[in-house]
Amino acid sequence: MTLIQVSPPVMVTLLGLGATVVAVWFYVRFPRTAPTDMTRLLTHLILAGLIIQFVVPPALAMTGDGSALSRLAGIFGFGFTALVYCLLTVLWLLGWATQMLARHR
Repeated sequence: MTLIQVSPPVMVTLLGLGATVVAVWFYVRFPRTAPTDMTRLLTHLILAGLIIQFVVPPALAMTGDGSALSRLAGIFGFGFTALVYCLLTVLWLLGWATQMLARHR
């Protein structure tokens, strides 16, 4: 088995690109899951921000002290999923803003 070492900037870039692709896929594939009103959208945005700020760092700290497998599990189990959710809420916000602008033309 060949192991390939990846530098941290490359890893972060690939993680961000992967999360963006998954969020865009979910947004396009399941358009009816988007919040229907502004209150729900803001709730999702606040929840995504709170998860990124207060849940992911302690979760990564708990999994970061162990083996490489536990670190990867923390990165992809907590960090990646939270990043996908955050990007998905941003896509919902952009879609809502686009609809609002289209209504006022």
